[in-house]
Amino acid sequence: MQFRILIICILTTYTLVASAQIRFNEVSSSNKNVLDDEDGKSSDWIKLYNAGGNNINLSQFYLTDSKKDTAKWQFGNAVIPSEEFLVVFASDKNQPNGNEPHTNFKLASGGESIWLYNQDKELLDSLTIPFLSQDVS
Repeated sequence: MQFRILIICILTTYTLVASAQIRFNEVSSSNKNVLDDEDGKSSDWIKLYNAGGNNINLSQFYLTDSKKDTAKWQFGNAVIPSEEFLVVFASDKNQPNGNEPHTNFKLASGGESIWLYNQDKELLDSLTIPFLSQDVS
């Protein structure tokens, strides 16, 4: 029994440490010519970075532009490999699965804040986006 409790504690600690390695890296809230999605649309985007040594499955992670709604948009079965990036389009298309996930919200070009939460609704990262000119990230 003690061994099972120890294993559960180790796995929980590992999950929290691993998920804490996901960070906002870059955003574009007024994308027109820099990056197109699979539909050829130039939606705004958020780039996440996995600074950890392990791949992280984001299926239980959440992005939001509303601090009161920590579960506004949940990732599908996206994985960020170790020391790699994932671009998430903030297009309001609400497509959580696939190679190019799309949130159910857009970014305000005049500035706003975004938050990233893990499966336990613990804040992993936040970013206050200032006004950004067109095609600036």
